[in-house]
Amino acid sequence: MVFAAPDTNRDVIVRYIIAEGTINPSADGNWSFAPVEGATAVFESGPKARGLVADVKGVKIEDADDGADGFARFRLVL
Repeated sequence: MVFAAPDTNRDVIVRYIIAEGTINPSADGNWSFAPVEGATAVFESGPKARGLVADVKGVKIEDADDGADGFARFRLVL
């Protein structure tokens, strides 16, 4: 599903946090990626993330070598 709106995701989240005052940012597994055969998404994160990848549940994340400027590159298998 794609939702098109004039607001950025960031703006919507900022307004929500301001309206709520206090939020609980814990991950509760209430969403997931739909599987797409043969598709992957590559992203970069801090190198310490390599030690945390195994803790991520519900998705397969592979180490994809070093990224730019000291970051680590990962591949999310969809």
